Amino acid sequence: MLKDPDALPQLIGEFRPIDEWQGNINRIFYGLRGGRLREYYQTFAAADYRLAHALAADYFYRVIKRDQARGGQQVKAEVEVKGGQKESGHKPQPESQPTLTVMEWGCGNGNLAACFLSHLKRLDKDGNVYPRVRYVLVDNQLAALETARILCNELWNDLSTKLMLKKEGEVEEEYVRPNLSETKYEAIADWPGFIRAFEAKDLDALKGFPPFLEDIIWEREYRKTDWKEVPYRKTITEFLKRIE
Repeated sequence: MLKDPDALPQLIGEFRPIDEWQGNINRIFYGLRGGRLREYYQTFAAADYRLAHALAADYFYRVIKRDQARGGQQVKAEVEVKGGQKESGHKPQPESQPTLTVMEWGCGNGNLAACFLSHLKRLDKDGNVYPRVRYVLVDNQLAALETARILCNELWNDLSTKLMLKKEGEVEEEYVRPNLSETKYEAIADWPGFIRAFEAKDLDALKGFPPFLEDIIWEREYRKTDWKEVPYRKTITEFLKRIE
């Protein structure tokens, strides 16, 4: 039973731009849940094949068109080796083509990559594209890479992203601050220790506390944009001029 059923959620951080908190929470989430991503990534890319098939078809026809525009010219790949010397990236062949590198940043349950590659192979009946593809997964959390292996997912949720709006001619930015529900607050015996671990993104310490990610409550407010902290000011302001 709660000691105070009317207690308010407890602050675990101060107001900061949403992109700053996004990076903080992503670090904690992937550190604590990296090995269980299949349970959390029920997104379109993770649960359905159609996006991957559309991307594979678009990629296949773009590569064919580009190869045709080059007139089938042989392009020799070179790689740096020790001592600053260069050597051929593959054995020279009369009709050799350059390797095609596909990168996915931010691994999920891997459905997108698996469906992309299988459909690309199906489309490439003559073997002009698929055998040349080198599929690279990029992630800053080892647990995610170990889970996905050759599989990948969306990236947008992992990029630090500012949220802006125009109000009465001024550009404002969304700020958020996290609170923990009163129920979870009562379940955490060492509250000061939890706050220290959360602020420091101390994953080893956080693993010793009850699961809390689902119990975070976000407050939001909007503040006038501090343009000194925002890159591409001109591009953003020109774009916002077209919005009522």
